[in-house]
Amino acid sequence: MKVVYAPSFRGSMDDLHTNVVCGFEIGVLESLCEIVGDKGEVLYFPHTQTPKTYHTTILEALKGCPISHINQMQKAKDTDVLVSDFSNRIFEYSLSFAKPSIVFLSGITGISFNQDKFYKLLQDCAYFAFSLKDLKDICKTLDFKAKTREIESFLQRDFL
Repeated sequence: MKVVYAPSFRGSMDDLHTNVVCGFEIGVLESLCEIVGDKGEVLYFPHTQTPKTYHTTILEALKGCPISHINQMQKAKDTDVLVSDFSNRIFEYSLSFAKPSIVFLSGITGISFNQDKFYKLLQDCAYFAFSLKDLKDICKTLDFKAKTREIESFLQRDFL
């Protein structure tokens, strides 16, 4: 399995917040490396405003894991799934490549979308994980064909 991890921008103001942000990203990337195993690959696609020192810290901590840093979505074309939080990269990936995404919202216990069309699109494109266990379970049982059909169905409808 090939996975892209594309977190949204997580700004920080001091060393404490920087350490928390990097620690969180390291934990998620370690879990993704576990999920893909020795034959898989994880692509790390951080937000363009993420400081380069974060990339260095994160990738240095994960030496030995099958992780590559990318800076263009096109380099993710041959992957199986994208994992992100509420980043617009979910739509960019799923609608460009007709592949599913996973919205990873660690610590949130659930979410309700009501009748919002924007969030309906998000449901069409993505699975939702609220813990690392959820993320692992979804990756193990990922139904690519069903989610791809939902994405293709959306692409056939009117956007407005």
